[in-house]
Amino acid sequence: MVKERGSRWPIKVLSLLLAVFLWMYVTNELNPTKEQVLRQIPVETRGLGAGLAVLNMSRQVTLRVQGNQNVMADLAARSVEVSVDLSGVKAGKSRLPVSVKLPPGVRLVDVTPDEIMVEIDRLAEKHVHIKPEVTSRPAEGYRQMKAVVKPSQVVLKGPQKVLAGIDAALARVDLRDRTVNVLETVPVQLLDKQGKVVEKPGVDIVPAQVEVFVPIVVELPSRTVPVKVPVTGVPAEGLEVTAVIPEPKTVTVTGRWEVLAGIREITAEAVDITGVKEDVLRAVRLRLPAGVTSPATPEVRVLIRVGPVTGQPQAPGPGTQAPPQEDRDTAPGGA
Repeated sequence: MVKERGSRWPIKVLSLLLAVFLWMYVTNELNPTKEQVLRQIPVETRGLGAGLAVLNMSRQVTLRVQGNQNVMADLAARSVEVSVDLSGVKAGKSRLPVSVKLPPGVRLVDVTPDEIMVEIDRLAEKHVHIKPEVTSRPAEGYRQMKAVVKPSQVVLKGPQKVLAGIDAALARVDLRDRTVNVLETVPVQLLDKQGKVVEKPGVDIVPAQVEVFVPIVVELPSRTVPVKVPVTGVPAEGLEVTAVIPEPKTVTVTGRWEVLAGIREITAEAVDITGVKEDVLRAVRLRLPAGVTSPATPEVRVLIRVGPVTGQPQAPGPGTQAPPQEDRDTAPGGA
């Protein structure tokens, strides 16, 4: 009886091996092993030290993985984690191994590349002025005034080498066929030292968007006329006014044509020279008629020269005035 039981062990072992083989065969037939290539898998960075920034590195790898069919069918690129550990890495270039984390049941066959060259730079901050830029023109009969950007500066944060190449920022707005004031929120673009837009600068821009305000006004006719500066009083005894010289001598004003047609000169505030003993230099404001503007020249400077009396009587009344200047008219849209 003992011999009979002992003689059955080889049969039992063989049966077990046949069962395992049969199970593996059936399993492989029903759920075979598959191999898959995952391309352009993003590489993350971990453990970067404070005050440092990644200047340059390869951001993608290709993976070749294996797994049973039922596991591989649900495999997606987003379930794979690829990273490089930057712990303890200092500024400069370093070649670091790629770490891959896969879902359960998936095996890594190959990763290309298996090492990545990483260039680290010190983190810096830079304040940059924003230049407004308008494209196209408003509708016919309208013109734009000076564009205003709010805020006027942005703060850039990133690698020192990248920030060194950035010279200014740009906020662009389109005025095509506009007839009313424009207020838009637009993204900030960065410019290099040659004035070209930097594509994908790799720095943080704070704020990333700004407001641009561009006033749009009706394009009115303009006219250039002489400036007249009245003088009141008389200088000290034995002296007289020899010249009144405004600067500029002419001013361009805008307004409706029926208003401009009656304007031959623009008078400034009067200057009192009572008792003066030497030349007088003053800044005086222009007195613009209603409906007339001169945004470029709200005031003028005037030099009043005095000298010894030459025997000619001084003009009575308000005093000597600037000699008349020939005026020039400009139709809408002209110079």
